[in-house]
Amino acid sequence: MKTYIYISGFVVAFLLLGWLMAYLLGMPNHLIMLVGGSIVLLLVYLPLVVAKRRQHRNRMKEIIRNYQQQEKENRKRLYTQDAGQAEKSSKNRKGWSMNDSPYRERKSGVTWGGGNIHAANASRDSRKRRK
Repeated sequence: MKTYIYISGFVVAFLLLGWLMAYLLGMPNHLIMLVGGSIVLLLVYLPLVVAKRRQHRNRMKEIIRNYQQQEKENRKRLYTQDAGQAEKSSKNRKGWSMNDSPYRERKSGVTWGGGNIHAANASRDSRKRRK
């Protein structure tokens, strides 16, 4: 979808710039480019952008909803454990890190060390997983 958005955006830009140059040079039939650019803008580019934004918004809502559900399950499990264990596990929790952010879904299990530009410290399946 991104490809279609970029291509239609370039087509709109070229048509409108072509119309502007044709208008300034006084060429006949310059309105054809204006109408063509407007049609591509209104019927192709804007609907694609709106659909992509809606898709992105729904994906973010789903990720946040899944994370909140995991948090509820974690809280239930913490409260069912004995008091000493619950205090201990809640003190160790620091929040989100680079490897367990709720705002992105993982495609691979690679964990990156911070500031590592050569990928020498990348390792698989060593990411913290909450159960």
